[in-house]
Amino acid sequence: MNKQIIRFFGVLVPIFITVISVSCAGGGYKGHQGPKQVVAVSLFTNSTKQKLSKDFLGALTDQFMTELIKSGRFSVVERQRLEEILKEHELGMTGLLKTSDAIQIGKLLQAPYIIIPSISNFSAEKNQLLDDTVFGYNRINIKILVNCRVISTASGASVGAANAITDTTRNIVRVSLDTQTSILKYGGSFEDLDPAVKEELMKAVKIMTQDLYRQNF
Repeated sequence: MNKQIIRFFGVLVPIFITVISVSCAGGGYKGHQGPKQVVAVSLFTNSTKQKLSKDFLGALTDQFMTELIKSGRFSVVERQRLEEILKEHELGMTGLLKTSDAIQIGKLLQAPYIIIPSISNFSAEKNQLLDDTVFGYNRINIKILVNCRVISTASGASVGAANAITDTTRNIVRVSLDTQTSILKYGGSFEDLDPAVKEELMKAVKIMTQDLYRQNF
């Protein structure tokens, strides 16, 4: 009897581990079949009322590019290469919106598609609910809206779009006096963000990528 139980778990455990591995590796994406699509990704544009630094937008863009690669569907042109091409041709990111420029840049990068992401809403306000000299208790309200458009470099037309909206309230216990109440006081640096805010940003980027992944273009 004991030998049968050991043999049963000897078969079951490797299967269980395999299922977990496949599930984790997928990251919420179904297995992509066929060749990967080459895409170039522009720097996130800031359409919010916040003064977000270029470093902040660059870090957000890197997160988006990482998610695209993890999906297994896309092969992403290095952002530095795109920026070099734009600089060489004296174009800003807005130049990607012009049909002739998008087609030209796509040929130079050998990328059939250019993805233009933007952040349209971003607020993270803290409300102090309990405060003393040692411990504090914050409620942080986080609102985020990110979106993107996909432009075909063959025609210059928009062939896809995706977005993600989050509106979350998080309760945070802190072990030091922190009087910061607005995202503006973080200095606009991605790395200096409250971990809860950073987590919500990454979550929004992932949701947008999953939306994009499901589209046909």
